[in-house]
Amino acid sequence: MTGKFLIKSRHGTIYYFRRRVPDAAQHIIGRRVYVQSLETSDRRLAVIRGRALAAQTDSVFQRIAMATKSNGSDGIIFNYEMKLDFNELGLPSSLYVKAEPEEQEAVNSAIRAALDSVRQPSSKDSRPGAQKPFSEAILEYFSKSQTKAQTKATYRSKLDHAQKFFGDTKDVLRIDQADFVGYCDHVMATVPNTTSQGHYMTTVATFLNWYRVRSAGLPALTTKTLMPKRDSPESDDRDAFSLEQIGFVFKNATQ
Repeated sequence: MTGKFLIKSRHGTIYYFRRRVPDAAQHIIGRRVYVQSLETSDRRLAVIRGRALAAQTDSVFQRIAMATKSNGSDGIIFNYEMKLDFNELGLPSSLYVKAEPEEQEAVNSAIRAALDSVRQPSSKDSRPGAQKPFSEAILEYFSKSQTKAQTKATYRSKLDHAQKFFGDTKDVLRIDQADFVGYCDHVMATVPNTTSQGHYMTTVATFLNWYRVRSAGLPALTTKTLMPKRDSPESDDRDAFSLEQIGFVFKNATQ
């Protein structure tokens, strides 16, 4: 049932937990829909985290329903907190969720079942081993990847741009899809030309994926839905030829 509470962000990368608040609880909670980021682009992890939040919202909604049924809704002040703490594996740091004594075992059994059903076969998928600082990763990429010298020169400025955004010591294996979306937003804000924006995004994605797939077996980052859409013809990317330049064109054609 957790799947019905999962939605994706506007860019289709990060999963969110979204659940409608029951009518009787809306005026107490102050919203019609409860939404919280699950901080992952991996659906398997999103299911685990969503299951924990589903258990928490079940408990909150049930307590509100019992309180309003017994005392009415006037004057009720209800304090609650929806919170998930994740360990180094990206999983809830504790599989145990606060619940009423009579429902504790059922809630935790459901979460354990969800974890067992979607657990990845290898921890390397969510926790890369060796660290690779951004500055060192660029040097290694240029020395080991089969990239032409002219292409390396083109890539260098774009990777330097990304290095300034992420930082020299940022581990390239820790940059996930959400981080990459943040960088693409930065490109849109700092690189004026639409075509150049796309080149920056694809170059950095190629570089990061070279490490993610080759070194850690992680899923590749995608630029799908992130690439800027052109709203002007390509001819507007550069100034028109001057009369002198046109003269050289015709002179060369004549020769």
